[in-house]
Amino acid sequence: MRRLVRGVGVFLGVVIVCLAFLRAVQLENMLPMDSDDVGYINFRHSPLSISQIDEGLAQIGQKTGVELLQLSGTVGTREVTITSRAANQPSTAQKVNFFRPNKTGTLYPASEQPSQSRSGIYAVKGDATQIASLKTWLNNVGAIHTWENFTVFQTYFLPLAYQGIILVLAVTVFLVVATIFGWFTTRADSRIVRLSAGQTKTHIVNGDSTTLVSLVLIPMGATILVSFALTVIIIGRSAFQMILPLTVLFISALIATTIAITAISYVTFPRLRDWVERRSLVATFSWVGATMSAISIVLALASLPIVYRAYLVSGENQEAARQASHLPEYYSASFGGIVDEQRDYDPFIIPFAQLTSELEAKNHVSLFRRQYVSPEDVGKLSASSYESIVIVTPSSLDELEKIPAGCHFSEITDTAQARQARDLATDVTLIERQAKPQLRFFTCQNNGSTIAVANQGIFSLAPNPLVILVPNLKTAFPAETIMSLATLGSVVFHDPQELISRASSLGLNLTSDSTADSITVYAQDQQLGYYVSLISIGALLFTAAFSMFVSAQLYAAARLRSFFPRYIGGTSVRQLVHFRILLDMAFIGLGIGIALIIAFAMSLNMPILFLAACGAILLAIDIVLRYQITRIALASVCQRKN
Repeated sequence: MRRLVRGVGVFLGVVIVCLAFLRAVQLENMLPMDSDDVGYINFRHSPLSISQIDEGLAQIGQKTGVELLQLSGTVGTREVTITSRAANQPSTAQKVNFFRPNKTGTLYPASEQPSQSRSGIYAVKGDATQIASLKTWLNNVGAIHTWENFTVFQTYFLPLAYQGIILVLAVTVFLVVATIFGWFTTRADSRIVRLSAGQTKTHIVNGDSTTLVSLVLIPMGATILVSFALTVIIIGRSAFQMILPLTVLFISALIATTIAITAISYVTFPRLRDWVERRSLVATFSWVGATMSAISIVLALASLPIVYRAYLVSGENQEAARQASHLPEYYSASFGGIVDEQRDYDPFIIPFAQLTSELEAKNHVSLFRRQYVSPEDVGKLSASSYESIVIVTPSSLDELEKIPAGCHFSEITDTAQARQARDLATDVTLIERQAKPQLRFFTCQNNGSTIAVANQGIFSLAPNPLVILVPNLKTAFPAETIMSLATLGSVVFHDPQELISRASSLGLNLTSDSTADSITVYAQDQQLGYYVSLISIGALLFTAAFSMFVSAQLYAAARLRSFFPRYIGGTSVRQLVHFRILLDMAFIGLGIGIALIIAFAMSLNMPILFLAACGAILLAIDIVLRYQITRIALASVCQRKN
């Protein structure tokens, strides 16, 4: 039992380190370079010249000590160029290490970036007074600036929004409670002996609680220290930002665990009357163990579709990232700078559509659109034997055809198939009616998948697609749709600086991200999410087995007096535990049923054999535990009687 408790302590340490790591990654996305705020500054409408802007920023930095760092991209950028424009400028270019793996950057002094636009994304470092002075200066020179203003709550609790984290936390709490409960129920005899020897209940509770806390605390602390040391070795100095969240999480876990241990210690304290009357000291808690075992069995099996889905999504995004890496460098546009300004974009719809058409005429714009299919149109799509719809322009199709091991496009020439494809384009897409005669249709000859942007500028796989080739954006879509497609990232741009500069003259604050970087970072996040789900299901299966162990011990102790005469009379142990095994089998069946319902709701073609195998493994563990624990308990009674 001590080894199991220490193992739970190690697991707690791993969870704490993972939470601190994810918090550091998320915080670096929110506030890069250990900054205090991040936002967008537009100098386009300022009367100052470039040299006057540089001089003014240098002076405000020298006077107040505020640091202002211009960034070349946001979250989805792997190679970041940073320009220091106020205080603490480096003398020469310096390499910058980021917390996120595979993300690099270079910090330049302002003098080494003379041609860079002064409008863009900025991170600011300083106290409230220094930042207020900078904003006052920006207002005085007519610069438009918007800021994120993240709260402390957001910076600390955003990692909890990461996929799978809530499940891991729930599993951790359940495992810790089951461990504490199992520890105290196995020590019932020892506690009652000490109570009869004259020790007080409070003294026994405090002593047992201290012992259990130390058994959890030492492995947990050692795991955190070793993991942190390895992180420092791998990542470098940037890992030291984990110290504060690690400390906070460690103290929080210690306090919560201590409270839970003390409370459960009092609740499970055996009654002296039961000992005097020679009744089981833990029979009262047999139903608690049975309930915990049933819940853990159902949860473990019901969570399997979620892990399977995470596995599929991870694989799909890895393939999408591979295909996207063979495309030229494209950039998606983000509207409103780096923050949501809650502004009205209607006046910019037509000018932006005209700008996009001008850039497309110069072959500086491409379209990769995976069409959203509404629930009422899914039946039409399925009836046509396609699984998705992708809309592209000629330049986009040319680039997709060059991807190795990608989709081999074949034009639809059959009249009936072309008519069916044209009907789908009319019913499902927003393509203008006058463009319909100019449309061409393609399929994947190799039954493969192509990539297109479904949302937020991130490429995703489009399986078994109907590919619709439109002549150009202006002909195929109205102005509102063109701006919407650009907002979603389906319209991508070849030259981000040209886009930002031209849009700025219209009064639009735009930022851009590399689509290849975005999908690579997104695929890494999805893979990490799969690993998180895998760890959580592993912990949940362990919790189920451990709960079975505790339940089997409690059941054997509670039924010992009734089992012993029957055992002496010739009834086998298998017959004695037969009913509880059937009951656990029913819960395993319930878990598999819920898993199938969840898989159906998620449209997952999950192998039933896999679910059955997992259920069979849990059932085998349950049979072995119940049989062996009951047999050992009865053998012990026989030995005492003899």
